[in-house]
Amino acid sequence: MLSLQNQGNQNNANAQNGQNTNQTQGAGSEGASQGQGAGAQSAGNGNAQGSASTNASSEGSNGGSRVITWREHIPEEYKSEQSLLNVPDDVAALIKMTVHSQRMVGADKVALPSKHASEDDYQIFYDKLGRPTLDKYEIEKPKDSKFIDDDFLNVIKPEAHKLGIMPKQLSALVKKYEEHISKIDKETNEQKMGAIKQGLDGLKKEWGGAYPHKVGYAHNLLREHGSENLHKLLHENPEIGDNPELIKLLSAVGEKLYKEDNLPEGEVSSSRISPSEARDKATSIMSDSSHPYNMGDHPNHKAAVKEVQELMAIAYPENN
Repeated sequence: MLSLQNQGNQNNANAQNGQNTNQTQGAGSEGASQGQGAGAQSAGNGNAQGSASTNASSEGSNGGSRVITWREHIPEEYKSEQSLLNVPDDVAALIKMTVHSQRMVGADKVALPSKHASEDDYQIFYDKLGRPTLDKYEIEKPKDSKFIDDDFLNVIKPEAHKLGIMPKQLSALVKKYEEHISKIDKETNEQKMGAIKQGLDGLKKEWGGAYPHKVGYAHNLLREHGSENLHKLLHENPEIGDNPELIKLLSAVGEKLYKEDNLPEGEVSSSRISPSEARDKATSIMSDSSHPYNMGDHPNHKAAVKEVQELMAIAYPENN
């Protein structure tokens, strides 16, 4: 009995061992199968990624050989649209323009008047542009202006407002006008003073050493007989007061009124006679056969010769 029982137990043990062995083998087979499936899946993914990479490289390679622009996709009815002619060919620039255009959709816009617009249409247009009302139309006057005053601004402001000129624009125009007129005024004064100086230099040369004395005749005449208004006119207008012809006239009249004939015979005052007068007088003496200058035995012959010499020295000062 004992041996039979042991044998049974042994058989049971062998059977259980066999079951365990079968389970172990089954588990091993299942693990091997799963391992093979994962490996196959990994290999498949690797092949797929390699194929995608190859396709992308091929597409990039093909794209480099031919650039496709958005113009190829323009519908036929829009291909002649003028607004598309100045749009760049590249897509990035097209996107930027589209974004900017969309941003402008909600912005305030002012339509330009048509060629048939009336005066009232233009006034409405100017107001939309920001033109202030006339009572608030302020103009900045140039600093230290000599030619722009309030009266001038009050005259041009209503007209400028009507024409749609903005205050800032008119202020700039007024400033430029002031600069231009100032430049012209300066150039005119320089030319005027140059002409006056040239005239006085010519008169000094003509009168020579007699210039101060002859001008003194003119001053004496004005001081004695000139009115306050005449003095003001000559002082404020040098083109009149320093006019050589006027000075000659006043000097001639003054000389007749104030000339003192107290010089000894045969003497000549260089401060009272001009070179031209000295030349004329010397010529007159030398051409007069009855003058002591031409009569050697005349008592005043030496004095006459001295007088002619002094006259010639005044007439031709450059030879002295």
